[in-house]
Amino acid sequence: RFEGLGKFSSSMAHNIRNPLGSLLNSVELIKKSNLDTPLNKETARMERSIKRISHQIESILTFVNNTPLNLHSVMLLDILHNAVDMLTLPKNIDLHIPDDDQNINVECDNKKMEFVFYNLLNNAVQAIGHNQGRIVVRIRDEDVETGNKNGTVILEFANSGPSIPSHVLPHMFDPLFTTKKEGTGLGLTYCKNIVKLHKGRITTSNQNGLVLFSIYIPKTQTFSSTDARGVVRRV
Repeated sequence: RFEGLGKFSSSMAHNIRNPLGSLLNSVELIKKSNLDTPLNKETARMERSIKRISHQIESILTFVNNTPLNLHSVMLLDILHNAVDMLTLPKNIDLHIPDDDQNINVECDNKKMEFVFYNLLNNAVQAIGHNQGRIVVRIRDEDVETGNKNGTVILEFANSGPSIPSHVLPHMFDPLFTTKKEGTGLGLTYCKNIVKLHKGRITTSNQNGLVLFSIYIPKTQTFSSTDARGVVRRV
């Protein structure tokens, strides 16, 4: 079942990706020729939508093809800001992100990690819905907090949406499992796989009236020669 789904998904993803690239180029040309006009607001929205779809396509290809990591030394806040830029944030939701003094440099595939951040933020927006709510993102350096010097960074995405039922929590990252009417059940599975490729882990829980997703990743990536074949590329 999954093998057939993988081949179909890969074929569809490739067929959609090429015209999306053309659309994005056209939007960029429109933006350049209409500087400081009301049209720019609409083209910016179009650009965000196209990039969101592109991220979904890339996530499908990552999931079915196990595409290698392209490792960069990047600041986590840069990745987070890129994810936020793609997000459509309703006025009823307050978003709190870390200050610059909490920024941490890590070695990761910034595009894949950007998808993880966007997915968690977008899921939070959908969970809160039309209610007044908030999303809080925190970056924690476990070395500083514990003194263990194991090189682990913790990213926390907390939202004020409904608590996750206890019987649902163990299945949140299962393939094709979803509680949404129009969900695919693959988004959080992609997130888990990407984090796992980075030698990390992702968890979810209900804490203090908030739904919390926690990502644990090493600051630097170490791979054996066996791991490195088809899994990682440093750029």
